[in-house]
Order: sequence, then C-alpha cells, then structure tokens
Amino acid sequence: MKSSNCLLAVAVVVAGALLSPGSGVAAASGSSEASVASAGTTLDCFRPGFSDKDSRAGRLKVDADLYAGPDFACPKNAHVSPGETVEYMCRRSNDGRYWTMAVKSNGSRGWLSNSALNNGGSTVNC
Repeated sequence: MKSSNCLLAVAVVVAGALLSPGSGVAAASGSSEASVASAGTTLDCFRPGFSDKDSRAGRLKVDADLYAGPDFACPKNAHVSPGETVEYMCRRSNDGRYWTMAVKSNGSRGWLSNSALNNGGSTVNC
C-alpha cells in the first residue's frame, strides 16, 4: 500500500473511532449524539435514563443550569435562578456527586447537581 493510501486509511479509522457510540468522545458539532467520558465510564448526555418517581420539589440556592445529562460536560438545556422552584423526578449518581432530574414551571427539564438545591435534591434513585 502506498504511503498516501495508508494515511487515508488511518484517518478513516480514527474518524470512525471518534464518532462511534460509547467512544467517550463527543460527536461532531450538529450531531444528535453526544457522550462524555467521566470517571472511566461513558455517559450518554441525551439518554441517561430517568423516571418520575419523586413527588417533592425544591428551590435553587444559587444560579444553576439544567444539563442534558448528569454531568457538567453535557450540553445546557436551560438556566435556573436562585429561589426558583423545580419539581423533582429522581436522582442519579455520577462522578462522585448526585444529580436530580428537575422540571421548571415552564416545562423545561434537565439535570441539576444536588448541591445547588436547598433541600439536597431528590433522594429517590431513577
């Protein structure tokens, strides 16, 4: 194989590895898939799994963002202001912290770090 063909083959293999599901590397911009490598595991930001198991609510202690997945590296869905109330659905653990799936009064939802919530967030596992 000529050296230019070898380089092309390597580029195709590397590009495929970067975009393959579960690779731990975010997909190219504009893609509907994104994943984050976190503490040796891969977290899919858009399909982290949750269900509505918690009937409680809480208020934000600080400015915070709702994330697409339970990780600060996931895309942001919405902003929540201090004092704003959110309803809890359930919690997940990731990278040594708990995250609550929360819903704002306007219907926006996403994951909040439990440390941002006045009562520690959801205590019900997803």
